[in-house]
Amino acid sequence: METTISLGIVLFFYCDSSRTFFLLIRSREGE
Repeated sequence: METTISLGIVLFFYCDSSRTFFLLIRSREGE
């Protein structure tokens, strides 16, 4: 049970950081 929760937290942070990275790349291309 604990592993599932920690895995979900890692997955959440991974998706959040990858989305921020994607937005950063898009804003650079827009300039």
